[in-house]
Amino acid sequence: MSTTSTRPKTHRRKTRDSAKPDLAVTSEYWGKEDGIWYRPEWIHWRQHPAVEKRINEKLADRADWDLFYYWMKKHLVGRAPVERALSLGCGIGGLERGLAKYGFAQDHLGLDVSEGAIRRARRLAKEEGYGHLLHYEVADLNVAELPEKHFDAILGVSAIHHVEELERLFEQIDFSLKDDGFLFMDEFVGPNQFQWGEKQLEIANHMLRQLPPEYRRSSRIPGEIKEYVAVNTIEEMNRVDPTESIRSEDILPLVHHYFDVVEIRGYGGSLMHILLDDIVGNFDPDSNQANCYLQLLFEIEDLAIKAGELQHDFVALVATKRALAPRKQHERLNSAHRLPAPSLAPWPD
Repeated sequence: MSTTSTRPKTHRRKTRDSAKPDLAVTSEYWGKEDGIWYRPEWIHWRQHPAVEKRINEKLADRADWDLFYYWMKKHLVGRAPVERALSLGCGIGGLERGLAKYGFAQDHLGLDVSEGAIRRARRLAKEEGYGHLLHYEVADLNVAELPEKHFDAILGVSAIHHVEELERLFEQIDFSLKDDGFLFMDEFVGPNQFQWGEKQLEIANHMLRQLPPEYRRSSRIPGEIKEYVAVNTIEEMNRVDPTESIRSEDILPLVHHYFDVVEIRGYGGSLMHILLDDIVGNFDPDSNQANCYLQLLFEIEDLAIKAGELQHDFVALVATKRALAPRKQHERLNSAHRLPAPSLAPWPD
């Protein structure tokens, strides 16, 4: 970033028309009872225990610590439970219920655009005995107004990449954090609207072809074999969820603009996310052969990122309010050039 610039120069790749995303479509998609996170079979790459173990090791340096426990041990010793916490894009509330088991907050509010998800989050919180701690409201993060200096911790976990008005949201987060508060994020920061690059597809399809057919059986469509990894058209993306990774490429530059980043680490996903989608359930955790194939894929992704052929599509970070606040502007960032991705150095000991 130029030392004379007051805002980062990001470029929003033209991936769709100028119409605003239809949030009713998004609300319906994430409120479905049969969504991928609620089905008995594994579909998403992060549902496999070996993948979660790998991510834990990359983010917390311990396979038996998840990211959120690490955050508490690293940043909230002597402060937990914090007085107030906020989750942005809470879904059905799994994160809040999990954090409640750790004694994370005295009062934890979750916001989500999906009315169906919010109904389930409220019901599950009560069923698990957290109704007095966890509260949920329907809200569009593009326009939500947050109270001033109200929250000790704000979490954005797999949700901020669904927000189009990122500048406004980050200004609201800055406005609503207490002076000693933390922003915790675990986010997809890869290509806008999942428009995978040529090298990414080349590596993914090469590795897919190395897998025997029994590891490529589709979970979504019984009897089908996954033959290749492809890019969905923008029309297909908008039909399913028009907010999906709508400006994901701009998240990191904007976080660095609005906040002081304390820790940041990438955990890949540029290969595993797209290759294992819909077939991850074929990798039996008790099978030595399946685990060997997974380990090979892990190593290929790591080597490709180290060589600069792939990037980290997923990152976790911790940020605080800036000592010198950036100039506030609601205008959308636009430039002919994007900033290079910020360095994803390992977290300090």
